[in-house]
Amino acid sequence: MKNYQKIIEQLRHHVPGNEEHLGKRIGFWILAIGISCTLLGTITFAGLVGIISITLPDVSDLENLSAAQSTEIYDRDNNLLYTIHGEENREFVPLADIAFDLQDATIAIEDDEFWTHSGVDIPGILRSVASELGIGSPRGGSTITQQYIKNAFLSSQRSYIRKLKEWILALRLEREYEKEKILELYLNRIPYGNNAYGIQKAAEIYFDKDAKDLTLGESAILAALPQAPSRYNPFGSNKYSHLLKEFSAEELFLRKIESESDLEIEEYIRGCIGQTIELADNTSIYIPGRSDLVLKRMEEIGYINAEERQEAVNEIQNIEFNEYRETIEHPHFVLFIKQQLEDKYGKDVVETGGLKVYTTINPELQEYAEEVALSKGEYNESAYGANNVAVLSIEAKTGEVLAMVGSRDYYNEDIDGNVNVVTRPRQPGSSFKPIVYAQAFYNSYSPASVIYDVPTKFGSDEPQNYDGEFGGQMSIRTALGQSRNIPAIKAYFLAGGQDYIIELAEKLGITSLDEAHSYGYPLALGAGEVSLQEMVNAFSVFANEGKKPEIVSILKIENANGDVIEEYEPKDQKEVLDPQIAYLISDILSDESVKIGGYLSIEGNTLAAKTGTSTKENKKDAAGSSVAPGDGWVIGYSPSVVTGVWVGNTDGAPMNLNANGHDTAGPIFKSVMAKALSELPNESFVEPEEIQHVSIAATSGLLPSANTPESFIKEEVFANFAVPTDIDQSFSRVKIDKVSGKLANEYTPKDAVEDVLFINHKPVAAYENWAIAIRDWYTENEPEILPDQYYGAGIKIEFGYPPTEYDDIHTKDAAENVPEIIIIDPVANQQLGEGNFTATINYSAPNGVDRVLYYIDEQFKYETKTAPYEGHLRISKFLSPGSRHLITAKIIDKLGYSAESAIEIKVEK
Repeated sequence: MKNYQKIIEQLRHHVPGNEEHLGKRIGFWILAIGISCTLLGTITFAGLVGIISITLPDVSDLENLSAAQSTEIYDRDNNLLYTIHGEENREFVPLADIAFDLQDATIAIEDDEFWTHSGVDIPGILRSVASELGIGSPRGGSTITQQYIKNAFLSSQRSYIRKLKEWILALRLEREYEKEKILELYLNRIPYGNNAYGIQKAAEIYFDKDAKDLTLGESAILAALPQAPSRYNPFGSNKYSHLLKEFSAEELFLRKIESESDLEIEEYIRGCIGQTIELADNTSIYIPGRSDLVLKRMEEIGYINAEERQEAVNEIQNIEFNEYRETIEHPHFVLFIKQQLEDKYGKDVVETGGLKVYTTINPELQEYAEEVALSKGEYNESAYGANNVAVLSIEAKTGEVLAMVGSRDYYNEDIDGNVNVVTRPRQPGSSFKPIVYAQAFYNSYSPASVIYDVPTKFGSDEPQNYDGEFGGQMSIRTALGQSRNIPAIKAYFLAGGQDYIIELAEKLGITSLDEAHSYGYPLALGAGEVSLQEMVNAFSVFANEGKKPEIVSILKIENANGDVIEEYEPKDQKEVLDPQIAYLISDILSDESVKIGGYLSIEGNTLAAKTGTSTKENKKDAAGSSVAPGDGWVIGYSPSVVTGVWVGNTDGAPMNLNANGHDTAGPIFKSVMAKALSELPNESFVEPEEIQHVSIAATSGLLPSANTPESFIKEEVFANFAVPTDIDQSFSRVKIDKVSGKLANEYTPKDAVEDVLFINHKPVAAYENWAIAIRDWYTENEPEILPDQYYGAGIKIEFGYPPTEYDDIHTKDAAENVPEIIIIDPVANQQLGEGNFTATINYSAPNGVDRVLYYIDEQFKYETKTAPYEGHLRISKFLSPGSRHLITAKIIDKLGYSAESAIEIKVEK
């Protein structure tokens, strides 16, 4: 600074005549200043480079050089289902797996000095500037090395500092790695548009092939994209070069437009592919696409010859791009997996970590389930007003997900198809009943326990069965198999109520129920909302002998280097349900004798299944109904596979009144389950050693008594802690005095004794209103009298309990005053001819006459209750002349005592 001031001072005091001397002095100082500035600039630049270098990343760390890689999800057969990515959808491939034509095309258009420069190509930069001015062939301004550095480490912001960083890192990268490695890193990093980063994803998205299989024409197109992926987007409006204005014939004549060079830059757009444009004067011009420029440059530097270039141009003109839409194979399942990954590893790792996730899904079963859900779902919508379907199949023993269909069509916005109903809580209807009965079995009830399906009040409510009918006396086996509502509500109380049922449900895997909510007995009918996933998990416990398999959907996860970071290994499963109870439920639900509907059975397979239909409030129909079916369910299982199906409307709207779980979900369940079991051997449910087979009276579930008819004795299965010890009291066979209606005593006359079988109905638990309901129903709806052969001819059947008091009318004194009778006409051995005759008697009856009966050969012929008690009889013409026959008169007094008189007569010849 002092030197500058000194020069100024000298200039200020310049004296004429000293010009030459002054000129020399000024020249000296100018040279000195220039040298000083250059030295200062060099020092400053070197300092700036040093400072910047400290903040730059280490290019020797190859892991940091590797681009973010997408996570890939596979099925159990290693088929790729989906690639999860953030903004960069990428799959790394080695240079050897990239077509040579693509490598050459990229180098030709982006950096034709790539093999010779050291990272920064100053002459190339100057030629790039010239090409923008229309001088020389088009080429990129930055080297491939610089472009990689910019994409990998720096932003796209235009600044001198950023450019300086780019040069420094490019030089370092060139010193650290071979050219081939740098080219490999570059081709796996750069964007190609449509969310494709790296050449492999670009080849897949645009041509549905691997990078190693690209043709010359395809390579030229892909090499054209990185300069401006959005502008040259093959799916966009600039797929082809085109004019931005329409030229009149006069303008064409005046300007003589014959080629691209005759156009102004604002008059056309260069697209990805060249196009011939027809003009108004019937001429045409060809506007090359960027892919044409790539091929031209490849020919210029000797990568291809003229013939190869022309073939590629022709190929490009006829090329067909892949109809790209980022599709998801089995979308609901894939997104189910994605959510698990993000919950465990975080969104960034999932989108950029290059994980390879191998899942449990069975591709064949999954595809079939989707097809069935789509086809039958469309039918359900038209026939039952149910627009959606969800399906879940798992392996019973491991919990591995085999098929998951969250809706019939993921892409159908009209039905909210993207909602995964497998995981959405819905009311399960009667499909929840097995859980209620399972808890009741803990309280020593059994499949044999008799539970009455009769109208019963529970508080002020009097619920109904789905069909409006009642079945009377039935076992729990029948009640559960036929899904009767009244017995299920009673089972709610037998189980101990809400708290115990929810506790068991949670053990089985159902966590959606709210313990604080007062469901009451409607819980037994499926009023609490649960998900299909939870229900399938719960039923897997029944299938798996009481052990709970966790739902598993991921078998193995590898990181980008191929290291296994997670792998499924079967663990010891916790027993959450007594194996005996699990078996009892399976035995009932697989019992073909009590199943309802053909969709719950598959020929040749042991299959347990349960339907469910929830109800929703609805506008009253013509019949006055205010409820309609809401959700249709079928959950079923073999010892190997559990499948659940939900049918309904995604928005929760009710289905048509004709809908039910069996008819809507049943066909889907049967189809999917049959497919799942088609290649598996039939298995029976494993019966625990503790299970006991006991003969019981079907009317009570207790041990048969001497009065239990053989037809009512059957064998049933019991948990060893619930085997009955009490004797059946349903049948009581006694002698009744018809006169008093009490038990006959020793003085009761034979004619007053009646053999009666009493059948009583006792509730399974001591709820008074249950007993009253049973009595009232049987009073109004007495069943058919049971066949005589079960009890003996002539036996009388009464419903109720026998009397406990004995006959007090027939005493010793009464028995001593028995009546007497004698036939006085005809007399013994008298001959009688064909025709009518009158028999007369003498009699005495201290207790009074009730009636007199007349017989011929012990066949009843006549009865009279009017004095003088004569018998009006007839000799049949069919009796042989000379034959002898017995005439008998029997008197019965008002207490039932009797006496007889008999004579023999002869038919006249």
